[in-house]
Amino acid sequence: HTSGENNAEVIYNEIFRAGMYDVPVGDCRLVVDGGGNIGVSATYFSIKYPNAYIEVYEPSRASYNYLIGNLKANKVKNVIPYNVGIGDKVEELPFNVNVCNGGNSIYVNNAKGRAQFVDIDNIVKGRVVDLLKLDIEGSEYLALWRLINTGNIIGVRNIVMEMHDLNKHDAFKLLGKLREYYKVTLKCVYVSPSNFDPQFIVHCTERVE
Repeated sequence: HTSGENNAEVIYNEIFRAGMYDVPVGDCRLVVDGGGNIGVSATYFSIKYPNAYIEVYEPSRASYNYLIGNLKANKVKNVIPYNVGIGDKVEELPFNVNVCNGGNSIYVNNAKGRAQFVDIDNIVKGRVVDLLKLDIEGSEYLALWRLINTGNIIGVRNIVMEMHDLNKHDAFKLLGKLREYYKVTLKCVYVSPSNFDPQFIVHCTERVE
């Protein structure tokens, strides 16, 4: 179920066939899926880690409704969905949904809609997150700096994320900091034809003690 069949096929191929989120987690008990979109990633994690507890966060009501439908259609039992986004604080933000692109969403100042966001630190604090997946359209910077600054990044064993807007953020400063905790690898998956800004898939694994 999706508002854009072509986009759904792209997402499926990236995750299930290309192995975008395939990282060596080992024993996996808790997955936090930030930016659940229509539920393809959550379904993938539920199959790959059948004994894990999977929390998926999606702020768009339209995408969330598709996510719920897809989880039911695929009889996924170990996923708990939340209709909120992940950020660095609890707040309501202006929010846009790109319906033509399968429900991809992003918060911007001139957006017509609004969505609720939660503090990633409240999700991670006091827990062991075996895999944190972030596809949150630029908010990954705020979220990860929040965990680094509170010290709760140590509760996250592995991270897989998309990094957006490298030209607008000090991406390499963040990656350098993450290398203090993880082995970090990057793969360029897309370059915008309008501003040549690349998007990367980043895997942060094998924590350095």
